[in-house]
Amino acid sequence: MNCSKCGTPLGAYFRIERVGRDGAVTTNATLCSLQCLLGWGQDFAAHAGIQIAVGVQQKIASAKRTWDTLKQFIKGS
Repeated sequence: MNCSKCGTPLGAYFRIERVGRDGAVTTNATLCSLQCLLGWGQDFAAHAGIQIAVGVQQKIASAKRTWDTLKQFIKGS
């Protein structure tokens, strides 16, 4: 087994697991050191932030399309 961050073969390790709503545990990462753990956490947070930003942009675009459609309906065009 190798580190999820740097690829080093593992002796002792940190394991990050995610538990789903159904109680099933899925392993997200196995890391060799505190440095890799912190780096993985930083990468994960950045990725999650990007996903949130994209989701917000999509919702704003959807709301704008709905508003534009409503304005056209009110104008009768």
